[in-house]
This record gives sequence, C-alpha cells and structure tokens, in this order.
Amino acid sequence: MSDSLSIKLDGPKVTPEKFRKAIEQFFSLVLGVTRNLASSAREDEWRVEVDRGSTIVRLTTESPVIKNSHVIDMVGRGFQSLASGSRSAPLGFSNEEIKAARELASLIDHEGRFVRTVSIANGGTPTLLNEEVVKSADAILASD
Repeated sequence: MSDSLSIKLDGPKVTPEKFRKAIEQFFSLVLGVTRNLASSAREDEWRVEVDRGSTIVRLTTESPVIKNSHVIDMVGRGFQSLASGSRSAPLGFSNEEIKAARELASLIDHEGRFVRTVSIANGGTPTLLNEEVVKSADAILASD
C-alpha cells in the first residue's frame, strides 16, 4: 500500500494559471476524500513534496488513520473509475470531489499546445485523465 498520491502535468507550455488550478483541485479532492473516509484525520497529516524541476506534486502521509481508511487507494480507484466511464460516484467522492476531478480533466488542451496530459498515481501505474472523466462527472452531477 502506497503512502502517497501524486499529480503530474505534461505539456509544452504548462502556464502558472493551469498549474495553480491543477494543484488547488488535486488538494481539494484529496482532502475531501480524506474527510469523507477518515473523518478523524486532520489536514496537517498530509505533506507536500515537489520533484525539483518538474510538474509533479506529491502528497504523502504517515498517518495510520489515513492509511487504515484506504484514502490513497480510494482516490486512485476513483480516478480509474471515472476515466473508464463509470456513471456512479466512486467511494469517498462527494459532488465536490467529482467537480474537482472534472476540473482536473478539463485542463487538458486537446490541441497539445499547453497541457497534453494530467495523470494521478498512488504508487502504481498512473491513471491518465481523459474526456471520459468529464463525461462521467457530468453524468453523476446531473443525476443528483
């Protein structure tokens, strides 16, 4: 079981605005799933790491509360579910986290001029966010 979640943006011109938006949505989503699955966990039990010279940002934890509630695994599985076209909210994802996932997938510039890919990893193979995340999120949000 991994003790971290990471986001990576890749593209020829990742602007400060797109990077800031990605990090805000990523943190919002992870902290929201943490609240939903591990209500006794505190926000300060996460640590931020940035790979020097990259657009990779990682959240790590040593908190047994977060690890035992499977937050890291559920965030990874939630993104996989949305990227595969699921029309139901993943475990631990409320509408706020669905919206954040949608915003992250919406950062991708399909012409490839700015952000080509956004990926989320929880120690395993990264999940590439795609148009299916947007469609899944829209369907889930419309059903409420």
